[in-house]
Amino acid sequence: MRFEKLKVLIGQKINYSVFQKVRHHEISGIKKENCKAIVQIKSHGIRILVLNETLAEVLSFDDIQFTKDLNFSEQISQFQFFMPESGLSELKIEKIWFCYSAEFFCLIPEPLFSEEKAENALLQICDVIYPYSLKSEKLKNDAHLVFALPKAWEDWTTQLFSSSEITWICNQSGLIEDGIKLSILMTGSICMAQIENDHLFIGAFSNGKLLFFNRFKYKSENDLLYFCLLVMEETGLSPESSKFFLAGSLLPGSIGMEKLSRYFGALEFIRPLHAVEIEIEFEMIRHHNYFDLISQVAYIRSL
Repeated sequence: MRFEKLKVLIGQKINYSVFQKVRHHEISGIKKENCKAIVQIKSHGIRILVLNETLAEVLSFDDIQFTKDLNFSEQISQFQFFMPESGLSELKIEKIWFCYSAEFFCLIPEPLFSEEKAENALLQICDVIYPYSLKSEKLKNDAHLVFALPKAWEDWTTQLFSSSEITWICNQSGLIEDGIKLSILMTGSICMAQIENDHLFIGAFSNGKLLFFNRFKYKSENDLLYFCLLVMEETGLSPESSKFFLAGSLLPGSIGMEKLSRYFGALEFIRPLHAVEIEIEFEMIRHHNYFDLISQVAYIRSL
């Protein structure tokens, strides 16, 4: 991975905080190995997970959170400022998957998908409000996930990395795949929600089939409860008895959790389905906060 193109702006204002920065206890002996990385880009921050060549062991983990709302260019500047301190510069990286948490996306069944029509399908469903590049990927349930990637992010990575070094995927891919697998293991219908500070991704699954998946913005805990109940009603799931798995930023004992607990009888926080070899230093990334990140590891392994 080449970093000679990386320019750090002197005197740049730092608008992020380092929430987590963890390293493998034998990091000094690993630096010359070829590693792979997952960079998860979210609206409120960026996470960097560096794994060994086989994606079986975590070598470093960084979680930076933006301290205020930033536009795409400002996010890139902040990420660029942090990169020299991250696992991307500390280890020899041969491949990076950039996972964008898409605001605008749609699912198209395999028989109806074509690259020519994908953009029209997305624009008919979503009012994309920024210059974008269209990306698509095939999921294992015979559907294509089409999403809008901000052009600013793609242009920046094109300048810094070669096309063979990076792959763009949607951050929802792992969530959908794990939701499908979990519904098979549970032999029934389930609901799963990745809850962030102002929005949630929520899906309903039944016996290995995707029933529903969407993104909702919310302003209050009442909004959060409303959207969760709405999805259950639309898909025919029972709030009292259907399993409802939670991931993301929602905390036990929070107002949002209290609201949901009043209406959902089988509510629980989810753990990663596919274990990655994790040393004691990395136990914190197994928390439900990072479920969507860990789910991407299993998804990428299967590509």
